[in-house]
Amino acid sequence: AKEEEVKDEKPKEPEKPKELEEDAADVAGPKVNPGDVAFGGADSTLNVMPTMGGRLLLGLTEGGFQHLLAGTRASAGLKSGRYMVEV
Repeated sequence: AKEEEVKDEKPKEPEKPKELEEDAADVAGPKVNPGDVAFGGADSTLNVMPTMGGRLLLGLTEGGFQHLLAGTRASAGLKSGRYMVEV
């Protein structure tokens, strides 16, 4: 009788892995307006080129510039947490 029960049992589905990274809590303070943050041209590396009215930065990759790190300084800073920056 036990052999018949074992044959009738269906294999268990594997458990889904638990999400290790949970969402951060909502921000209670004031949010930054899009027009309040800007990039300074004087604080940029030589291979940074602003496009779309300064809303998009491109790193030049021609003529040896691909070996340089492209970077610039913004007018706002981040203190802690995870952020995605889209300009």
